[in-house]
Amino acid sequence: DGGNSTAQFNLGDAYTNGKLNIPKDEKKGLHYLKLSALQSHPNAVKLLGKMKVDFNNEEST
Repeated sequence: DGGNSTAQFNLGDAYTNGKLNIPKDEKKGLHYLKLSALQSHPNAVKLLGKMKVDFNNEEST
């Protein structure tokens, strides 16, 4: 991901939802979504909000 918030969001979304022929892995997906959200990526913040995940108060997975 190289620290790129868009790449982190895309990876997180793919892992969380099993997209792009990537096997579903919610733990790995949340890890990347949290990294992206911590950089204020709007789609990551929105998706984690829908999932009711508080990325500000949890340790990264």
